[in-house]
Parts: sequence; structure tokens; C-alpha cells
Amino acid sequence: MDAVYSLKHFLGDLEVSKQLLEQVVSRGDHIKKQIAERLSNKGIGAEIHFVGSSEPSRLTCVIDPVTPDNRYPCDFDCVVLIDKTLARNEQERILNTFFEGVSAKRITLGNYKRKPALQFWYDKFPVSVMLLDEQEYQRVAPCQYALTCSALTSEQVTTARALRLFCMRNGLYGGFTRGFKGIALENITRTHGDIENCLDWLYNTTPEQIFVSSPLDQSNLVGKIQQDIWLRLYAALDKYTSKGNIRSIPYGFESWNEDHLSMLTARFMSEDSDPHKIYKIAETLISSVADDLGASNDSHAILVIPQYQSNDVMVALSGLTHDSRSKFLSLFYSKRSELKKKQK
Repeated sequence: MDAVYSLKHFLGDLEVSKQLLEQVVSRGDHIKKQIAERLSNKGIGAEIHFVGSSEPSRLTCVIDPVTPDNRYPCDFDCVVLIDKTLARNEQERILNTFFEGVSAKRITLGNYKRKPALQFWYDKFPVSVMLLDEQEYQRVAPCQYALTCSALTSEQVTTARALRLFCMRNGLYGGFTRGFKGIALENITRTHGDIENCLDWLYNTTPEQIFVSSPLDQSNLVGKIQQDIWLRLYAALDKYTSKGNIRSIPYGFESWNEDHLSMLTARFMSEDSDPHKIYKIAETLISSVADDLGASNDSHAILVIPQYQSNDVMVALSGLTHDSRSKFLSLFYSKRSELKKKQK
């Protein structure tokens, strides 16, 4: 397969990916049914909602048709709206019994905004489940967005999905890696129209000028994007604008190396289920190794690409001498191994 497409062929891939949304809806229905049955058995009344891009009336999620078995970031953020307030230990007890006797990969009990959240893989789809009462439901940002701000026209849904696939294939997607959030792409779509207009607007606007207002609190949805994401975005947009080329394959370490030719690059895989946590771990590793070598870590880049039961983590660092590069890599992988042992 060629590494680049025309816009026409890229949109053809998007149309193929649309057929995969049937899996999203059917798996989501099954997850809701399982949770409802277990709550009913416990005598708990509840409403079950999806509050992310896989919510059936929204469906701005994308499964890349080139790698259909790698379904992240097409995930299920499930909120169980219960009719009473429960203590944390009771919430944890209920969450831990949701999937007893059911085949679900990697069940872990983590946290979201200081609330217990059950995380697992179901048919290769990542799922998280939280219990919220009515007041909590009104306060949690993803729930607020789902309640008040997620309505898109069918044309806007198509554009939001095109922007998401464009970002995924260029290693630009995900708030967990300080990249473009899904809600940022949706709101760019609301303001700037079809995919061509959105890409043209991005290309002709500097990062300092770009402000994507959150419909919840008017904060800048792209305000925390790391510099490396912006640099690689404009490189991808330049190829599209000058040659009509759009990347046709998923982003990987080979692409990362090509995008950071003058920098030292490294990579590791992590089985931790939380990409936000892994990004912070990568930052800590870079800082720790740089301190040991007496080097600066001011100019570095990190990319986390979640995959089935793992996270692909890539880093790049500039400002190292030829001798210190090999020392950095040795220390980096050594510290990574030590950390991995501690986590077991």
C-alpha cells in the first residue's frame, strides 16, 4: 500500500470505516444489556449512558479500516446513573462484580476524577464504567458535553470523523498524548465546515492564533497541545496543500523516526491500560535520565498510541552529543525495565 493518498481515496477509506460502526453499536448494546442485568439482580435502579464518541446518536469515533482489529480510540465511556448515593467502597464492590463469569480481558479498577472506574477490554474495544448519582452526572464534563453540546448534523459527523482519522494517521490524536481531543475536532467542524475547509483553516492559522472554544467553559480545547504535535501537523498539512497528499497508513515508529531525523528516538511498549499515566511515566523517565547525564530535557517529544492491551510509546530528544546518545538510550531502557518490575 502506498504511504499517501489523494483526498478522494482518503475519504473512500472513511466510507469503508463507516461500515465498522455497526460493530460499535452492537457491542455497545451488549455492554449496556450486561450491566443492566447485573444492576437489576442487585435491586439497583439505573440509567446507562455512553458519553463519548461511541454514543449511538453521536458516533464520531473511527476504526481505521487498514487496521480494523486495533479499535482504539474507538472506546466506550459508560456512565451508570444510579438513583442513590453510594459510598466509594460500595461503588467498588458493585463495579468489581459487573463481569463475574463473563469473558472480558484485563479488568482493572482505576480512577477517573477521583471516582472509581472499571476498565476492561470487550471484543478488543476498551471500556470504562463509572457509577454516578444525579448531581455527579450534572457536574462531570463528558456528561455535560453529552447532555448539552454533542448534537451534530450528519455532514458534521462525517467531517469530524475525517479529521479524527487524519489525526490518527499522522500521530496527532488524543488528549492523553497532548494532542487533538475528539471534542476539539468536533468543535472545529462546527465552526469551519467540511474537511477541506477545516484543513485549509488549520494550515493558514498559527498555533498562537488557534482558539477552539469549549462549549462548556469557553476554555481553549487546543491550549495544551505539545509543540511537537503542532510541528508534525503543519508538516502533514504542507504535504496536503502542496501535493494533495494525505497519509494512507497508521502512524508508527518508522514514521516517528522520519519526523525526528535530527533527534534521538526511543520506543517501548507498555501493558498499562491508562495512556494518560503512561505519558507521565515517559516524561519522568526522560527527566530522570537527563538529570543523570547532566543534560537538558527542554526539547523533547512524546507520543502514546494505545493499542489492544498495550500502549506504544515513542520519545524523541534533541541537544545530545554523539557520546551521550548511547548513554541516554542505555539508561532509558534500564530505568524502564526497573520501573516495569516494580509495577508487577
